[in-house]
Amino acid sequence: MHRAKWFFAVTLLLTVALGLVGCGSDPGGVIWGTITDGGEVLTYQVNDIPSTVIRQPQLLASGEVDDPALLAAVREVTGRTHAQAVELLASFDSSGPDVVEVLVLRSDAFVARYWSDPNAKLGRWYAPILRGQIYLPAEARQLLALPLANTGRCVTLYRFKAGLTLIRGACADMTGNPEAFGPYATGGGEQYYAPDATLWVVDHVELNPNAIELVSELRFPQGVQ
Repeated sequence: MHRAKWFFAVTLLLTVALGLVGCGSDPGGVIWGTITDGGEVLTYQVNDIPSTVIRQPQLLASGEVDDPALLAAVREVTGRTHAQAVELLASFDSSGPDVVEVLVLRSDAFVARYWSDPNAKLGRWYAPILRGQIYLPAEARQLLALPLANTGRCVTLYRFKAGLTLIRGACADMTGNPEAFGPYATGGGEQYYAPDATLWVVDHVELNPNAIELVSELRFPQGVQ
């Protein structure tokens, strides 16, 4: 058994080495994942990332961020007060052609979450995976208006399960809040807020196993922007 595990580890490391040679000089092509096997952390290269496809969801409400029906739906699915719902919707931009939607998934969907601080690894904000490509750190920081402390160098891929409720819309420009966001945080990318993705258990946050499943954890090598 130990010999089999050793062979598995060597095979993965050889795959990484060969992958490095084949990636050329484009740092965006080097994406890493980690798995734990019997307490050992093994690193491998990820080549195939599923795109986000949301098929015929059940639409509960849609509109601009100050639409009363949308606010009511957000309050209903999040359990927030009116003021808290307004604050949540301030993270979305409905000034363009797109509106904000509250919907329920009818099928599973793959999504990504960008983070850098392990304490902020779990959360309720997610982004789509477009054409099988995740954002580079600088792209995530801009399009998703990540806070100053979030470098976006770590990416967790998740599977949303059918039945999960989402708030979907374009990310708002957060550059007007320089205490929490930098001049890069212009937003514009699609984002999801999943109120039921995590649960507060005693004194810590956990994933809700009925709503979401971890697929893979990725990290960009140092130097990739």
